[in-house]
Amino acid sequence: MTVGVIVVRAVQTTATFITVLLVGAWFSNHPAPPNQILDPVTLGKVSKLVMTVIGPLLVVVTVGSTVSTKMLQQEGWVLIVWSFIFMTVCFLVSCGVAAAARIKPAFRDEFVLAATFPNALAAPLVMMTTLCRQPPFVNGDYRAEPGDEEVTCSSQSLTYLFLYTTGWIFVFFATAYPHVIQPSDGEATGWWRSAKRRLAGIANANVLAVFVGFGIALVAPLKHELYSPNGSLLWLSSAAITLGGPLVGMSSLIVGGTLGATIRRAWGARQKRRAATATVVSPTVVFEANGGFDAPDQPSSTPGLEVPPQSTPGAGSSRQTLKLGIKEGSNDNLASEDPAEIAQRPSVRDQTVLVLTRMVVCPTVCVLLLIYTVDYMIPADVTEINGKLLRLVLILEAIVPSADFVIVLCIHGGRSAAAEALSVTYLWEYIAGIVTITFGVVVAMAWIGEG
Repeated sequence: MTVGVIVVRAVQTTATFITVLLVGAWFSNHPAPPNQILDPVTLGKVSKLVMTVIGPLLVVVTVGSTVSTKMLQQEGWVLIVWSFIFMTVCFLVSCGVAAAARIKPAFRDEFVLAATFPNALAAPLVMMTTLCRQPPFVNGDYRAEPGDEEVTCSSQSLTYLFLYTTGWIFVFFATAYPHVIQPSDGEATGWWRSAKRRLAGIANANVLAVFVGFGIALVAPLKHELYSPNGSLLWLSSAAITLGGPLVGMSSLIVGGTLGATIRRAWGARQKRRAATATVVSPTVVFEANGGFDAPDQPSSTPGLEVPPQSTPGAGSSRQTLKLGIKEGSNDNLASEDPAEIAQRPSVRDQTVLVLTRMVVCPTVCVLLLIYTVDYMIPADVTEINGKLLRLVLILEAIVPSADFVIVLCIHGGRSAAAEALSVTYLWEYIAGIVTITFGVVVAMAWIGEG
């Protein structure tokens, strides 16, 4: 492939991703709130449906039908191992950057979480829908072993993504979840309570679905009955495929809808700050309203800043007090802010450093590490097309923006100011991704070649 062809295909992939996000963002703001199609309540319900029903069903179907003992022994374990490697590298990088850049201490936890955990499923899924329709994947033979049922690029890449996400889920719910969701004042603490909270985080529908899928895949008679054309349980797997099929589209709309809601909240917060600032009275107006320098020396009814007495021309030895004030009740928006939330709110500089860390520094380190070491981990008997697809999936996992679930976790943990700041930061991550993701796909396509 020429460089021009690679760039065109990379741009098409990124354009597909951005277009889907814009559609979701549009429906989260139209018709005008609160009547928009993807209102916050709808987004919450759809997200819950995807996380508890659609996602797990598709996990069971794809893992159960495409994973085999041979795949796990060949390339399956590689994806899970690299999931841990990427998260470890990004964790160490983000901790180092946070210390070197002197990120506000109240924001460091969220900084490290957002830089460590990528959008490991929805974003790569959207991009793979375009990449699987291009060479070298469009006509590839992805069967794990002779005799398997027909396997496509879409189903194989989905299996790879689910295998990778398995490691992500374990790390996220075993470490980040109990760290952010602290016990309430009346809740008992101790190592046993902490262990129960960690186990409760791991034992979610998606993790259980992975184990069910593996169980089906490794029991040959059950796999045959569920997925072969003459299987007695084909109707059950067909129903699961029908219900789990909308995962890509619905996940994409959720990401886009969340992005649209972020834009709306950021714009609303900006307008509120402007309105609050506009109520501040000019010092000259307050000074003149109090009678100027000729006013009697008496306490002012307007709270403000006292300026030391001073002499003025033509006023003899008269010494008066200048009051700089704000109209009573005119600054309620600012006065009502919780000081603890203000302390958690990061600066623009902190947010910029997070964007650069997640979209530039971490991908650079992870991709270089991947390119120079992954060939030593992939067994020689992995088919050429599967080896290329595995490398592509791993690069996509290295270059995607931060996980939306970090924001959900912060809201659940009572860190609303940090969650709002992360929402704005994620917006800039997706904007930066137009360049960084495109460049990453160019690197991936040039690396794997057309074959």
